[in-house]
Formats: sequence, structure tokens, C-alpha cells
Amino acid sequence: MTAKRRVQAMESSLPPLDVAPHVIAEGREFASLGAYARAIADVSVEAAPMSRIATQSEASVRSATKGKPRDDVEAAVRRAVGDAIFRYILFLRLNTAALELAEREGLRATAMTFWMGCLLGGPREDDLTPEDWRAHQAEQADAWRVWRGVVASLVVLVMVEDDARDQLEARYLGGQPALLAESKAAWDRFAALVDHLGSMSKNLASHDEAGDEPASAKAERRYDERVAARARWLADDARVATLERLGEMPRAVAVIERRLRSLG
Repeated sequence: MTAKRRVQAMESSLPPLDVAPHVIAEGREFASLGAYARAIADVSVEAAPMSRIATQSEASVRSATKGKPRDDVEAAVRRAVGDAIFRYILFLRLNTAALELAEREGLRATAMTFWMGCLLGGPREDDLTPEDWRAHQAEQADAWRVWRGVVASLVVLVMVEDDARDQLEARYLGGQPALLAESKAAWDRFAALVDHLGSMSKNLASHDEAGDEPASAKAERRYDERVAARARWLADDARVATLERLGEMPRAVAVIERRLRSLG
């Protein structure tokens, strides 16, 4: 038996739920999505990741369901193939989401740094009349409250995205990290900038504003709900893409309609 056939035999013997994580682990050896895409472009259709996932999942299910009614076998094959492809597409989606957020929200975080500099570089008390100085202080206090609110929103965004990704990795990817090196580096740079802004926000707050109040049970529930909603959103992105590839458009539309109803 050739090495290629030994590999194919080993892969076809994987349990259905292990097929996608096995292929994903191969993908994680690449530094970036671009490098991974270029490598995939050079292989045959049969050797492409999603083709292998479909073939191996089907072979595994058929091997495990020998002797069962044909309709039951075919239904099991469809479920296994769809589930495995969904996990692979989710892996890709988590990478693109991290890159998109890091790029878009990184611009907002950078703007917050410049805004902070503007607030710190305002006029001195000696430069204004007492009346103008009091008005300036009031405006400054309002501006700092808005600034801290935006920083807080960025801090929560990073926390929600990290927790949602952790949940999806644990549930669908066998616990293995989804982010490729480039995606992780971009996300880590953004998260570090936001963490720095959060620290600065605490340091610059007045004594009355700096005290951290214990989070209420209601606030914790809202946070948990936000994490669950973000995880569901990312998973639904992958589900729609999977169903489209499998030609199951009615089910894809149903997912989209459910998402639209949740926004209302």
C-alpha cells in the first residue's frame, strides 16, 4: 500500500466528528488565510479541504452503518457531511471575523488615543477667565464621560468576541484554537490597544468615577446573553454558507429569516 493510500485509509477511519478538526489542524499550520488559500488553489478538487471532509465523513458513516436501512444511512451521511463542512467553514469564519473586527474597531481604538491626547492638551486655567474656565471644565467633564463610555464599549467588545470564540471552539472544533498566526497577531494587537485604553480610562477617572462597583446579577446575565448572541451570529454565518454549498437553500433562508426576526 502506498503512503497516499495509507493516509486515505487512516482518514476514512476517523469518526465523523473528528474529520473536520483533523483537516482544520492541517490548515492551522499556515500563517495566514492568504497563504492557506494559495496552497488550496494548487491542489486538485478532490484533494481540497471541503472535498476531503465530505468524502471522509461519508466513508466513516457508511462504514459505521453497514447493514442498516438505506434511507437511514443516506440521512446519516447527509447529517455528518453537513456537520463536518459547517465546522470547517466556522473555522474560516472565526478567522475572518477576528481580522475584520481588528481592522475596523482598531481604527476606532486608535482614534480614541488621539481624542485622549486632545482632551489632555486643552487650555490651562491661566489661559482663560474664571467664567470661561468653569465652562471649559464642565465641557471637559462631559467629553471625558463620553470618551470613557466609548472605551468601555471597546473593552466589552473584546471580551465578548473572545468568550464567543472560546465557546464555539469548545463546542465545534474539539477545543483547538481557530485563529491562524496572522489572525491571532492582528487580534492580539487590537486587544492590547484596547486594554491599554481601558487602563488609561481608570487612571484618568476622577476619584468619584474610578470606583469599580460589583457587577449585578442582571448585568452578568446581559453580558452572557450578548456572548451567546455573538456566538450564535458567527455560527449562523457558517450555517448559511454550509447550506448554500449543500444546495439546501430553503434551510439557509430559514436561518436568515430567524436572524432577521431576532433583530426586530
